[in-house]
Amino acid sequence: MKKVLAASLFCAVSSFATWDLFPAQDAGKGEAKLGFQYGMPAEKVSTMGINVGARYSIIEGLEASVMLDGQRGGYVISSSLDGNDMEISGLDRPIVGIRYWLPMGLGIAADVIIPAGGEKVAGDEPQLGLNAGVQFSTKITEEFALGSEAMLAVINKINKDASAGMVLGIQVEGDYTVGPATPYLGIDLQQGLTKGDMPEAAKMQMGLSVGTVYNINESMYAQVHYWMGLVGDVYKDYAPKTVTISYGLKF
Repeated sequence: MKKVLAASLFCAVSSFATWDLFPAQDAGKGEAKLGFQYGMPAEKVSTMGINVGARYSIIEGLEASVMLDGQRGGYVISSSLDGNDMEISGLDRPIVGIRYWLPMGLGIAADVIIPAGGEKVAGDEPQLGLNAGVQFSTKITEEFALGSEAMLAVINKINKDASAGMVLGIQVEGDYTVGPATPYLGIDLQQGLTKGDMPEAAKMQMGLSVGTVYNINESMYAQVHYWMGLVGDVYKDYAPKTVTISYGLKF
């Protein structure tokens, strides 16, 4: 029973984890962040994990990033069922991302999910993943900015012999800057386009994100992020929730 539950919690059909939905930083600029994540992916189940990431703008518009940022944390510290340790911990698959932004607010993005990680989190045979798509961002006013993306899970394997099919991920986020604080609200959608080796294509899922970024000074910031699953067959009995607190450093 524990193995079945673990598979349902940690082996997601697809994962979209671009750095953000807004243009890359100026050439030569970089950023690193560290976050603590607490999740409630199912009833009576809780997880704790650590997220780590770094990005750097190589030339104007071109950004490369490395992230440990899984749905239960890039590194899962612990997991419990009704207060009992499920003995599931370890590294999720690392993500290497690249984004190129054009001057008109249009970006091209790709994430490569590296086939490595802890057996209890990434599986005994971690699989290569590839997400690719486009992003668009614009400033409505000096304070309000809108970011969006449409990403396709091109390589989305369950194991070495089976594919979960292509999945389309769409995200939209609005940021409103008030002094040093930037509260934001976002919606994310996932919809299976092909079934691959599954009985059917993944059904639509929708989640809600809300949070705030606070600039401590020009080079440091803190962020609080909350996500909740809203719509989808997998959420009909329980709405999963995740809270993440992060610290970032720009250089």
